[in-house]
Amino acid sequence: MKSKTLSRVCKMLKPKKKAIIIISILAIIINIGEVIKPYLIKTVIDDYLSAGVWQRGAFTIGVIGALYIGIVVFRKYNRFYNKYINNYDRRRYYIQNKK
Repeated sequence: MKSKTLSRVCKMLKPKKKAIIIISILAIIINIGEVIKPYLIKTVIDDYLSAGVWQRGAFTIGVIGALYIGIVVFRKYNRFYNKYINNYDRRRYYIQNKK
């Protein structure tokens, strides 16, 4: 990118600095959750179901299941929120620049 283009982009993003930081942090959290999900499934299958101790580990399996569902719900909510904000910004920009 040319330096003029980069400076223009930085000026346009300045009002959205807080949103960009929040979205970046949420993206990192979601990606960590996506990496953890297969490990949670592996733990339940290897440590509880295949070992035949699912009756003793019912609480642990429930906690791991709730954590897994929480990750999935958080990701879906975040996707919805990002789409809503993007659409809102586009509509506002369109209305402001409509001639």
